[in-house]
Amino acid sequence: PTNNRTPSYTFTSDEAGTISYVGSCGASTTTISANIDTSITLYKSTNLSNPLDEGIYINCAIRVKDSTGNRGFLNINPFTIDITPPTVQTVSPANNLTDISLGVSLGLRFSEPMKTSTVTANSSGTTCSGYGIQVSRDGFSNCVQMSAAPISSNFDSDFLLTPQANLDNETWHKIRVSTSATDLAGNSLDQDASTAGNQEYTMPKGFKTADISAPVLTEVTRVTTPSNDASPDYVFKSNEAGTLSFPSGTSCSSNTGTSVSAGVNKTVTLKKPTSLDDLDDGTYSDCLLKVADSSSNVAALSISTFVIDSTGPVLISK
Repeated sequence: PTNNRTPSYTFTSDEAGTISYVGSCGASTTTISANIDTSITLYKSTNLSNPLDEGIYINCAIRVKDSTGNRGFLNINPFTIDITPPTVQTVSPANNLTDISLGVSLGLRFSEPMKTSTVTANSSGTTCSGYGIQVSRDGFSNCVQMSAAPISSNFDSDFLLTPQANLDNETWHKIRVSTSATDLAGNSLDQDASTAGNQEYTMPKGFKTADISAPVLTEVTRVTTPSNDASPDYVFKSNEAGTLSFPSGTSCSSNTGTSVSAGVNKTVTLKKPTSLDDLDDGTYSDCLLKVADSSSNVAALSISTFVIDSTGPVLISK
């Protein structure tokens, strides 16, 4: 895709001739010389002073007529114009959650596929500036160091970050995404289109980590996303033995069993709350599990956002 509403297109002809245009695109260039690269600037075919609208263009074509009236025809390869800025749709842990495990991984979902080279995170030192995703406990004077670059999934719409070390206990942390993050067309993030200029995303309050005495929970294997498995497995582990639970008001639960052993991977099969039926198609960004140790210290772990899609494509004859 491109965010240029007057894109250029270059072609050649083995004969000189007169150019005409077919379909949704037009250009002011009307002649071509033989065997010379000719660049044209595309506009709306109905008005050559109007740039193209946002959308997919599949019917643009060029005709060239030589001096004896013979015509050549060239289809312009389909292209997409995208001028809509991306936004952050969800983050995990979600805003205002507490008792979040010190070993939590952090997730973000964008409104569309992103250019992965712009969705960066600090993996050395504590600098915030210059990174697409920033995580901080002190108002972004310093940022939490990540173990590596963000891992993308779901066609580069979802990103997962793992801190280099456990987060500080009983501390509010915020996630921020700067306007340096762009979509595939080069549009910069704009979290608030009603405000002039591109606006970054910042968690309003953030999330608060658990007490140092609480179990440390870490994600081992996230749910594959997207997936057509309506009862997907999720794997985590705890540094303490404890009892597993799923808070009410979230979209996931499990009947796998509540016993959690220390240092041993725990696999849970995710289901609907209450009914324990298979999950419906959709995006799951609020799933959360908790582990309480023998002293009733509780830690929560946000399950990284995932998508269930069990519906096949619908084909329509045109």
